[in-house]
This record gives sequence, C-alpha cells and structure tokens, in this order.
Amino acid sequence: MEENPLDRYLPEPIRSQIEQDYYARVNARARLEQAIHDPDFLQHGTGHIALFSDHGVVQVRDVARQILQVLKVTNGVLIPMRDQSRMDFFMHGYGVMAAYLHDIGMADFSAFGRAMHPEFAAQAVFTSALTEVIEVMWAENCGNVAWRLTSLARAGEANIASSELGPGGNLRLSFHRGAFATDAATRRAAYCAAYTVNDVQADVIDSFHGADRSEPNGSGALKSVGDIQILLESTNDNLAFVELIREELRQLNPAIAARIQFVPSLQNTSEFERTRYLEAGDLNWALSRRREALNQIARSGHKTEAIDLVEGFRHVKWVTLYPGETLIKAESTASFVYIPLGDGLKVMPLGGYAPFSVKAWMPLGNTGVIRGAIRNADVVADQEVSLLIIPKEVYLWHWHRPYAPEELKQLLAADVTLDPA
Repeated sequence: MEENPLDRYLPEPIRSQIEQDYYARVNARARLEQAIHDPDFLQHGTGHIALFSDHGVVQVRDVARQILQVLKVTNGVLIPMRDQSRMDFFMHGYGVMAAYLHDIGMADFSAFGRAMHPEFAAQAVFTSALTEVIEVMWAENCGNVAWRLTSLARAGEANIASSELGPGGNLRLSFHRGAFATDAATRRAAYCAAYTVNDVQADVIDSFHGADRSEPNGSGALKSVGDIQILLESTNDNLAFVELIREELRQLNPAIAARIQFVPSLQNTSEFERTRYLEAGDLNWALSRRREALNQIARSGHKTEAIDLVEGFRHVKWVTLYPGETLIKAESTASFVYIPLGDGLKVMPLGGYAPFSVKAWMPLGNTGVIRGAIRNADVVADQEVSLLIIPKEVYLWHWHRPYAPEELKQLLAADVTLDPA
C-alpha cells in the first residue's frame, strides 16, 4: 500500500478526527435528502450553503496534498528560497496543519457560518474543542512545529523586545537586556539572539523577494531587498551586546553582515517622542555646517570642542514644529536632547513656576537625560521652529563634556574682562 505523504506531517488518527468532527458534518448536511427539508433551500436554492458541499472530507485532503506541491514548485520562484531542511522540517508540516484547520468553520452549516469560517478557524485553536488535537500535535511534534517553536524560545526570542519595519523600510529590532551573570552567559545569549534575528529577518525581509520593484506611477524603483538594513538597538545595560550579536550573525549568515547597523536604544521612550524621532528627517549636513552649529551652541554655554563632527551627529535628526505642537510632555521619560535652531519654544514647568521662552541653540532636556530623570515641564511651540533631536545614548557618549572647574573659572574671568560693566 502506497504511503500517504501527509502521514509524515500529520498522523492519520489526528487527520481522521478533524475530518469526522468537522468536514464529514459538511458532507452529511449538504446531501440533497437533507437539504430538501430546509425551507430556506427551497426558497433560495442557488445561494444555499448546501451548494458549497465541496468543503468536505475530500476537499480538505486535496488541499493538504496540494500545499506540498505548491511549496515545491514555488520555492525560490514565487517565495524566497528555503533549504530542504526548512521545507521538510517546518513549512510542509505547518502547511498541512493549516490546510486541515482552515475550513473547519464550514461545519456551522449556515450562510453566517460560511461568511465567518476563516475567523472561526483562527479562534477555534484556542478553544477547548480542539484542546486534545492541539495537545497531540504538540506531543507528537507534528510537522516539527513544536521543536521549532521551542528552539526559537530557547534561542532568545524571549529577549526580543520589538521587531518592526520602520518608516525608512528597514527592519528594526530591540532587546530587553544585554547584561548577564557571566561572560559565557552573555556570549550564549548573543548567539541565541543572533539565531532569532536571523530567523526574523528571513521571514520579514525575504517576504519582499521577487516583488515588482518599480513604482506603478513611474516615480522610480522601490527599495530592493538587498538595501533593507537590519537595525539593532543597543541595550541600556550593555552597549557591547549588539556587537556580540553581529559577530554571531556573521557566522550564521555572512550574507547579511554588511546590512547590520547599530542604532541607539529607544527603550523606555514615550511613544509620543519615539514616533516623532523615527519619522523625523535624517540630518545630512555638511561638516562645515555642523561646525558652525557647534559654534552657535558653544555661545549658549555648552562645551563643544571635543564633539566629533561625524560620530557626534550620527543618528541625530531634525524636525520642524508648528505653533501649538507639543515637544515634551511633563512626567515623561527623558530620552532625547533637543536643540532649537531658532526662537519659538515655551517651557511651562510643573510646580507653579512661571513659563519662559527657550533661546535658539540652547540644549533643552539635557539635565533630565544626564540624571535619568522624569521631565518636569511641558514644552510647546508658539511659533514655527526647527530642532535637532539627539538620542540619549548619543548625547551621553559624544556631547556630554562638562567644563572642569578650572576651565569654567577661566571662562568666567575672560567674560568679566571682556564686559567689565
């Protein structure tokens, strides 16, 4: 007897139970001798659910078999190439299980049931009706799905704080922590995180593989898969952790190593300020303009001589606010330093203190960033003003260079000499 190819991914007893509990009910209810007793069939025969009797046992078996064939012929053609191991030990099994569950909602033999059957399948796997089936699937490692999910959990998925495609079309990932009890544990955590990052990027970035890269309106080419950067956010407790992840990724998948970039951590940032930063424009100033800006900032009293014109401006962005827009909300986390390029900001402190205006080029919010404190004032624009946005990590590493006591003494003495009045 020829072996059923589905047996490899979903054992016959499980398939039979699903068929009898759901699909066989569709076949039974759709028989003519059953349908003629339904007044609705006689009144609206052409639209009656009985005419969709193909959603039965034969149909689900055929769909499951076709899944295997479709994956075979589309691999590397219509979907990104998966190696044989990934096809055999995950995608085939997952596909067969999805095929067997996708139409179970048709067992609700009504027009409403037919309309809602996709949603029914998505919810039913979490109900007691399928508990026994799901438990057997897990215990038997059907389609290798249980092993894969367990491996991902062990491999560091629990340390992934977020993964998202940003406004620039790049994949951005953050991590809960980067510091562990020992160097060996940190290394292991980096490997596990790299394993998960590699898996996530394969699913996300490769899903755009093979798409038409030209704009339908002729405005130009879309971003290619090879241009999608993988942005790894630093971890606040160990800034070197993402470097370890990149080292591990170079071993796991050398092809993506050149697209890995480090970006400042935005963890614990208010969603309000985080969204503004991610959507803000990149700062493409020439070195001469950066030097001029630092000279302007120095006149406000901020020490700028040691700020590197390249590293100090990496990840710095700019944004324009309009009258009435809020820049900072009181009692939010201090995660950015802002430098207004002109007048137009008003600070409204907590505690009953009088509002005051912010002068151009004066760093705003740096005290809270240095202290790790909560914002103690609202800041709003009372006229149009452009600002630089400096992430906390960039500011502390490259901008925070306070004057030594002797330096400050000399500056104050020089100021008195120049302006004795």
